[in-house]
Amino acid sequence: SFLSFLPSACSTILWDPRQRIAAGGTTDEFALRHAPPEGDVYICYEAGLASDISAVTAAEAAVESMLVGLGMLPGSPQGRLERAWSQFEIFDAFVLDERGFEWANGHGGESFGRVPAGEAFGRRGSGGD
Repeated sequence: SFLSFLPSACSTILWDPRQRIAAGGTTDEFALRHAPPEGDVYICYEAGLASDISAVTAAEAAVESMLVGLGMLPGSPQGRLERAWSQFEIFDAFVLDERGFEWANGHGGESFGRVPAGEAFGRRGSGGD
């Protein structure tokens, strides 16, 4: 699969099958909505924040290796990396307003940090007062 061509540092997957993030406004959701109905293929890979382009080269190499492996581009595919994946799925989201957001209980220092069931990880901020 495409994921096995990604660099070893990439080991987290965020699934959003209900299009909760940005209400369907992310790049991959836009591409899916505009994909031809004839069954053509589109490729959209998001590699983090738009302001951080450090993963672009690795993502491009992974896409090219996948296409080579599928016989869609000439060449020899790069080796695949096996790894344990951390997978997360979005079940709910809220829209920030003028109050903003504040992390709570020591959360927010790392991406995809674990939050025990029932524990608050943040609250609406005090902005907009």
